Amino acid sequence: GVQTCALPIFRVEPCLKTWTSVLSACARSGDPTRAAEAFDRMRASGISPDTKAWTALMQSHAARGDLGATAEVYWRMRTEGVAPNEGTLGAALAAGRVGGGDVSKLIAIYRDMRALDVRPNNRGFRQLTEMWVDQAFDDVDEHGGGDVRDGNDGDRKSTRLNSSHP
Repeated sequence: GVQTCALPIFRVEPCLKTWTSVLSACARSGDPTRAAEAFDRMRASGISPDTKAWTALMQSHAARGDLGATAEVYWRMRTEGVAPNEGTLGAALAAGRVGGGDVSKLIAIYRDMRALDVRPNNRGFRQLTEMWVDQAFDDVDEHGGGDVRDGNDGDRKSTRLNSSHP
């Protein structure tokens, strides 16, 4: 048979850390709708979001590559006087990396954070580097390919990838 444990049931009110964990789970599953619902419930319960909670909400949109929604959350956070951190920058960069979109929104966020002396952590730096390299290849592809020097023996090599690579 099924064994049960007779423990008293306590009514526990979620704290900021609990709500942030819920938001992070929504972000990991790429569910911005549920994240927004949890965020609204958190606020309705009287708990003010901190940087981690706002960042988790941003990450839920970033997971879908929705740079517009990610930027909107960022500017709401800033309007409320909450300072971003490296994780916030990472969420913004992830949105740009995953889905693209209006790069000017990402640039505005990046410049705002740089003005606040928020610098990318290792992951953020890697994302910036990957975005830069992707953009460089996109620019080359738009202009019909091209050649680059390989840096070792001066031979020219095509920047086009062969058909076996996406």
